[in-house]
Amino acid sequence: MSVLPVLDAVRALIKIASHGIPGEAYNVCSGNAFLLSKVLEILKNYARTSISIEVDSSKFRPIEELIKVGDNVKLLALGWSQEENVENCLSRILDYWRKNI
Repeated sequence: MSVLPVLDAVRALIKIASHGIPGEAYNVCSGNAFLLSKVLEILKNYARTSISIEVDSSKFRPIEELIKVGDNVKLLALGWSQEENVENCLSRILDYWRKNI
């Protein structure tokens, strides 16, 4: 899966609006593969309690693409680059929900 913090996505949209070619399609993505298991690992590391993860292989679809990565070459050509660290972003999301639940 591709993970892109919202602030980077907003910066990408601003860059496209100000420097993109009208009518041209741009992929707003990091361009990097990020395993869901890595996201879970990061969140587990920030957790204040023990978390167990169970994988139900019966939920996997045989035709599912295991890796999906967007091509952000045209976005990079506009001068955009990812600035937010995914780990910090996940930490901020977790902190937000800790404060608001």
